[in-house]
Amino acid sequence: HNKWLQWLWKHSVLALSIAGVGLVLWVSYEHVSSYIGQMGGVSLSYALMHPFSPQSSLSLLYPLSVLKDKAFFATDLTMTNAYVGIFTVLLFVLAIPKIKGRFLWTLIGFGFISLLASFGEYLPVRALLYHIFPLMNVSRYPAFFRLFFILSIVIVTFRYYIVLQEKTKLLQSIAGGFLLLSFSILFWNLSKENIH
Repeated sequence: HNKWLQWLWKHSVLALSIAGVGLVLWVSYEHVSSYIGQMGGVSLSYALMHPFSPQSSLSLLYPLSVLKDKAFFATDLTMTNAYVGIFTVLLFVLAIPKIKGRFLWTLIGFGFISLLASFGEYLPVRALLYHIFPLMNVSRYPAFFRLFFILSIVIVTFRYYIVLQEKTKLLQSIAGGFLLLSFSILFWNLSKENIH
């Protein structure tokens, strides 16, 4: 009985806190919505401006690659980067077969859909969201959806890292492999520059 009351108390406080923060946002929205033209909705072509182009996915491994040839990435420079760290990406890939529980799979699904939506005009996902879901017709820049993808990667990787801390040898092997890969890429890039 006591545990149930504690659970109810904690969740009531959480709900009130969220409602309080939400109320501030709602009051702000009510005050400024009449001054923001796009609150009435924007055209689909406007909503598809500046996607996270599929070529920009290179930035997951090579963050500075987006600076080499801006025309190749075919979007605004500020919308091209999704770098979260090579170690994070590596751990995320290793975590996928080990994932248990609906929460993490739901998070990965949400992140993946967000990544597809961030591609904008390259895939029909952003257009479907525009036509089906409320308020999706007022936002621009599909590339911002990549932030939800990044967040899902970070959360899943963090959960996996906690599990790995109990398996020291495996963590050391992964860290060693990561360092070897990093140094290989560094020396390869340096040798390329010296050749040219």
